[in-house]
Amino acid sequence: MTNPVSVRRRREILDALCRGTVPSNGLDPLVAGLGYCETELDAALDVVADGEATFKAVGGEYGSGRAFSPVGWATMQNALKQGFAVAEVQISEIVTPLHNLK
Repeated sequence: MTNPVSVRRRREILDALCRGTVPSNGLDPLVAGLGYCETELDAALDVVADGEATFKAVGGEYGSGRAFSPVGWATMQNALKQGFAVAEVQISEIVTPLHNLK
Protein backbone atom coordinates (compact mmCIF):
# COMPACT_ATOMS: atom_id res chain seq x y z
CA MET A 1 0.00 0.00 0.00
CA THR A 2 1.33 3.44 -0.90
CA ASN A 3 1.60 6.30 1.54
CA PRO A 4 -0.90 9.13 1.05
CA VAL A 5 0.52 12.30 -0.49
CA SER A 6 0.24 15.38 1.70
CA VAL A 7 -1.79 18.38 0.61
CA ARG A 8 1.39 20.47 0.47
CA ARG A 9 3.18 17.93 -1.76
CA ARG A 10 0.15 17.65 -4.07
CA ARG A 11 0.13 21.45 -4.41
CA GLU A 12 3.88 21.50 -5.22
CA ILE A 13 3.43 18.82 -7.88
CA LEU A 14 0.43 20.51 -9.48
CA ASP A 15 2.11 23.94 -9.40
CA ALA A 16 5.15 22.53 -11.21
CA LEU A 17 3.01 20.80 -13.83
CA CYS A 18 0.95 23.97 -14.38
CA ARG A 19 4.21 25.83 -15.05
CA GLY A 20 5.09 23.18 -17.61
CA THR A 21 7.98 21.82 -15.56
CA VAL A 22 8.77 18.50 -13.98
CA PRO A 23 8.41 18.45 -10.17
CA SER A 24 11.88 18.64 -8.62
CA ASN A 25 11.47 15.59 -6.37
CA GLY A 26 9.02 13.02 -5.13
CA LEU A 27 7.70 11.97 -8.53
CA ASP A 28 6.57 8.59 -7.23
CA PRO A 29 2.92 9.72 -6.80
CA LEU A 30 2.74 10.29 -10.56
CA VAL A 31 4.68 7.30 -11.83
CA ALA A 32 2.90 4.00 -12.39
CA GLY A 33 3.42 0.85 -14.40
CA LEU A 34 7.18 0.45 -14.03
CA GLY A 35 7.10 -3.33 -13.78
CA TYR A 36 7.78 -3.80 -17.48
CA CYS A 37 11.17 -2.13 -17.30
CA GLU A 38 12.48 -2.98 -13.83
CA THR A 39 14.34 -6.10 -15.00
CA GLU A 40 16.15 -4.19 -17.77
CA LEU A 41 17.06 -1.31 -15.47
CA ASP A 42 18.37 -3.61 -12.75
CA ALA A 43 20.45 -5.50 -15.33
CA ALA A 44 21.97 -2.24 -16.60
CA LEU A 45 22.89 -1.17 -13.06
CA ASP A 46 24.43 -4.60 -12.41
CA VAL A 47 26.62 -4.15 -15.50
CA VAL A 48 27.88 -0.82 -14.16
CA ALA A 49 28.38 -2.20 -10.65
CA ASP A 50 30.65 -4.84 -12.22
CA GLY A 51 32.88 -2.09 -13.63
CA GLU A 52 31.55 -2.09 -17.19
CA ALA A 53 29.56 0.57 -19.01
CA THR A 54 26.13 0.85 -20.53
CA PHE A 55 24.19 3.62 -22.22
CA LYS A 56 20.48 4.32 -22.48
CA ALA A 57 18.91 7.26 -24.32
CA VAL A 58 15.36 8.53 -24.58
CA GLY A 59 14.43 10.42 -27.72
CA GLY A 60 11.31 12.25 -28.83
CA GLU A 61 9.80 15.51 -29.93
CA TYR A 62 9.33 18.53 -27.66
CA GLY A 63 6.49 17.87 -25.24
CA SER A 64 6.49 14.11 -25.74
CA GLY A 65 7.35 13.41 -22.10
CA ARG A 66 11.05 12.54 -22.22
CA ALA A 67 11.89 14.60 -19.13
CA PHE A 68 9.09 12.96 -17.19
CA SER A 69 9.82 9.47 -18.43
CA PRO A 70 9.14 6.73 -15.86
CA VAL A 71 12.14 4.87 -17.26
CA GLY A 72 14.50 7.77 -16.54
CA TRP A 73 12.99 8.43 -13.15
CA ALA A 74 13.17 4.78 -12.08
CA THR A 75 16.74 4.42 -13.31
CA MET A 76 17.90 7.44 -11.34
CA GLN A 77 16.06 6.38 -8.19
CA ASN A 78 17.45 2.83 -8.35
CA ALA A 79 20.97 4.10 -9.04
CA LEU A 80 20.84 6.55 -6.13
CA LYS A 81 19.67 3.79 -3.78
CA GLN A 82 22.71 1.74 -4.82
CA GLY A 83 25.11 4.62 -4.15
CA PHE A 84 25.73 5.66 -7.77
CA ALA A 85 26.15 9.28 -8.81
CA VAL A 86 23.57 10.22 -11.44
CA ALA A 87 23.20 13.00 -14.01
CA GLU A 88 20.67 13.96 -16.63
CA VAL A 89 22.02 15.27 -19.92
CA GLN A 90 19.79 16.87 -22.50
CA ILE A 91 21.12 17.02 -26.04
CA SER A 92 19.62 19.13 -28.80
CA GLU A 93 20.43 18.26 -32.41
CA ILE A 94 20.49 21.98 -33.19
CA VAL A 95 22.27 23.37 -30.13
CA THR A 96 24.62 20.44 -29.42
CA PRO A 97 24.75 18.13 -32.42
CA LEU A 98 26.23 14.75 -31.54
CA HIS A 99 28.85 14.96 -34.28
CA ASN A 100 30.18 18.32 -32.98
CA LEU A 101 30.01 18.37 -29.18
CA LYS A 102 31.81 21.31 -27.58
